[in-house]
Amino acid sequence: AIGQEDRLLTPLVNLASSAGTHLKFSHSYSGYSSSYVDGLRVDISSNSGGSWSTLYQASGAGLQTVAYNTNAFTPTDCAQWVAHDIDISAYDGQTVLFRFVGVNGYGNWLFLDNAQVESNGVKVALKLLLDGAYDTATDRMRDSLRTSAAFPLTEPYTSLGFAPLGGGGGE
Repeated sequence: AIGQEDRLLTPLVNLASSAGTHLKFSHSYSGYSSSYVDGLRVDISSNSGGSWSTLYQASGAGLQTVAYNTNAFTPTDCAQWVAHDIDISAYDGQTVLFRFVGVNGYGNWLFLDNAQVESNGVKVALKLLLDGAYDTATDRMRDSLRTSAAFPLTEPYTSLGFAPLGGGGGE
């Protein structure tokens, strides 16, 4: 649905011995058209997800790294990516969570890569987990959405006028 959020969360990141910390990541995105506005937001929490502060937010043309594309977009070269370097040194000495949030506007595919925390000159790659589906007890993703009777058995995009790639549709 328009405005639906899909979230990728990191496990807790301990910045206890950190100084001058930065969050770095890259994204690539092509909008479908100006009528379909997707968004990306990056949040941080220093209280285990009890509350969040926004570090980065962009949508529509402000999120695009290439021109509009009415086909499903996949980046094909380095020039289609934008790198971000966000100073999070205000959180040095704390334990934090990061949340990468895709906001649906029926636009196009959004890609994230190279998510890392850099502190004291040391880079640490971040592990991202799909919010809501990750089970900390088993350290695996839950499969309850796929097996739920409420989950649609056909894709909804063809009926909305979006042509599926490779002929597909209804699957």
